[in-house]
Amino acid sequence: MDSEGLIVFSLEQYVSKSRGPVLAAPLRQVHSECMNVVTLYTQLVIRISICALLCGSIGCSTLGEMTSSTDSSAGYTKTKNAAGETVYRRTEPARVAYSPPVDRYEPIRPIALHSSTDSTTSSTARTTTPSPTLSNDFFGSLEAASTEGHLHLGGHLGYSVNPYFEPRIGLSFFGSKDFYAGADLSARANLPLGALKLFTGIGGYVGDTKKCATAFNPYNGRLEETCEKKFLTTGYVEAGVEVGSFSVFVRDYNIERAGLNIPTPLFYGIGLRL
Repeated sequence: MDSEGLIVFSLEQYVSKSRGPVLAAPLRQVHSECMNVVTLYTQLVIRISICALLCGSIGCSTLGEMTSSTDSSAGYTKTKNAAGETVYRRTEPARVAYSPPVDRYEPIRPIALHSSTDSTTSSTARTTTPSPTLSNDFFGSLEAASTEGHLHLGGHLGYSVNPYFEPRIGLSFFGSKDFYAGADLSARANLPLGALKLFTGIGGYVGDTKKCATAFNPYNGRLEETCEKKFLTTGYVEAGVEVGSFSVFVRDYNIERAGLNIPTPLFYGIGLRL
């Protein structure tokens, strides 16, 4: 039995002896609900991590196509546009959205009645189910870094291996001529100095952007949708200082946008640890 379960068991025994089972059952239910919240939080963190890994490998727009029931990531052709950028273009018949008629008739459903004994039994059963918990070494953070004509902002999930090293994964957006959605993977080396913490780190980002337009093709007499995707990848090194939950840093990015290397000045940013 874990520490939370031991505390609740002890409180239940005290309440049962002093105030009877009327108060012991609600106490078990409160503990069960707390464990459910922890379980949902753990599942959310796991799903965000998986989504970040997938976005970081194929881009968020491409991931959306692969998981959509009405779209597809197939049919793109690599080409160059007038600006010399590498783009992926696809032209196909336009999809017409169809909404089936809504049946407004709703039959009356029987209402299931549950006794208080059933609810007490079910809440007791839930308390016996082990719930995964997250280590206190996990943390979240929000960051924004910018320079002239470029912006990088997003959220991260990190893990403190020890006071000196923190790997992180996150979902973020990159504004550079277009708006890219993707993920980044980074790591920081820390040097704690009392209330201050100096850090240096490295990171990488992969994102994509997608634009679609529908037009009438007079040669075949049909509506066609043309979609165009671009990818942006970048690596960076950084250095900064953190005081409490607030940090400031400077980054040097090496940006490749749509197949073109984009030189940029240093980025300056701020961060907030959650």
